[in-house]
Amino acid sequence: MGVAQTDWITASVWAGTWAAVVVAIDGVLGLIREHRLGITSEKKNDIEKAVLGVLRVLAPHTGIDIVYLGATVFERRKKVWGDFKLKTVLRYRLDDYPPPSGIKWQGKKGAIGFAVEKKTFVHANWVNYTAALNAGSDVLADIPQSQRFGFNDEELKLMVERYYESLATPIMSADGGKVLGILAVDIPYRDVLQHEQAVLADTQMHQTLLTPAAALIGRVLER
Repeated sequence: MGVAQTDWITASVWAGTWAAVVVAIDGVLGLIREHRLGITSEKKNDIEKAVLGVLRVLAPHTGIDIVYLGATVFERRKKVWGDFKLKTVLRYRLDDYPPPSGIKWQGKKGAIGFAVEKKTFVHANWVNYTAALNAGSDVLADIPQSQRFGFNDEELKLMVERYYESLATPIMSADGGKVLGILAVDIPYRDVLQHEQAVLADTQMHQTLLTPAAALIGRVLER
């Protein structure tokens, strides 16, 4: 027994209508996501170009292949009660490692949180501990309070296992009176990297590369 032509037509119309509805819903959800993030696709593309430019310059400067370098842009959000939180606007890595930590970035936590508080560069340097921790040594107790950046033991272990170092640069408003967010760059732990000395705490690099990049991203966020 076959299916009547009218039934096929009806089914085709329903399929086409449903596909249109799905596309429409996806578009609406995309707009909602952009609204919640406070950033449009156009802004995100401009930020991504700025971040890629940073990594292209950072690679030869640090001697680390661009494949391994990472950068993240966070937007500062004011909470109704209590402290601020940092929302990820863009996470840029060519090889997608390490994956997101899952840590809730709010208040004075991590180099990024401290950079918001201090309105200046903050460098997290775990070079002396990361390789040892990944080799099985219990070195967490050796990490001084000044290098824990508000992390509890579980969060600290998670970060030190994954990163040799990171540098957080505040993204300031045009008038310099408000921290809009953070530009963070990092060097992750990888077996193929023989990273024995911190390289991100370079004042000249701050002034000639990261400060201008953060200023550019700030103009995009305020647009």
